[in-house]
Amino acid sequence: MKTKIMTLALCALAATSALQAQEPAQQPSHKTAFVKDGAAHWFLELGDAATLSLGGYNYDVKFGDRVSFINPNLAIGRWVTPAFGMRLQLQGGKLYDYVLNPLAMGASYLRTDVIYGSAQYDFMLDVINYFAPYKEDRFFHLIPFVGVGVGYKHQAEVLGVKDNSHRFGPQADAGLQLKFRLARFVDFNLEGKVTATDLRLPSAGEARVAGTASENFSNASFIAQAGASLTFHLGRKEFEAITPNDPAHR
Repeated sequence: MKTKIMTLALCALAATSALQAQEPAQQPSHKTAFVKDGAAHWFLELGDAATLSLGGYNYDVKFGDRVSFINPNLAIGRWVTPAFGMRLQLQGGKLYDYVLNPLAMGASYLRTDVIYGSAQYDFMLDVINYFAPYKEDRFFHLIPFVGVGVGYKHQAEVLGVKDNSHRFGPQADAGLQLKFRLARFVDFNLEGKVTATDLRLPSAGEARVAGTASENFSNASFIAQAGASLTFHLGRKEFEAITPNDPAHR
């Protein structure tokens, strides 16, 4: 009889210990401590985005004529916790910017092809991982981000005339990424963002006549983007929750 009682007591103790070990994973990620490993949780992103210049006379041009589709990007980043991450994103391509044609009668616009590049450092928040218990195999992630960086205008061309007055300018962005798990180390992303930059695009600083009033545009330029990318996780992806009172993590 004593042997059975001792066996039941040991089983109960083992079950209690197992539940305690699982407890951190049942808490939202922002209330759970995770093992720190600077060599883990890195990722690489490859993608492309369609760009759209905002402001100026661009609003008066047909939407389809304003979109530039070839703007590849490359990013490398790391998740510090399941909810907080950072990335450095490099992008380049061509965007279309419209100005009023001074030689035409009435409303006529000229398209300027602007070759540009940018480097952006983004701070990312995985909303679902923040509020929900951490799961490595979660299918969907909602990730807003904000960032700062620098833009570079390499060339602007209109009617075959090229303006090579290069310009660097600060920029800031804000956006949202929707992430879908394809495999253990590969994700598919849909992403949209708006970037404010000081590249002095042709449409920036122009005066626009609206009825009888004159509207002055800001020198700042705003660019909207929507695109898709693939994320490749490098090395160890999983986070390990720290069990309270575990001497291995003291």
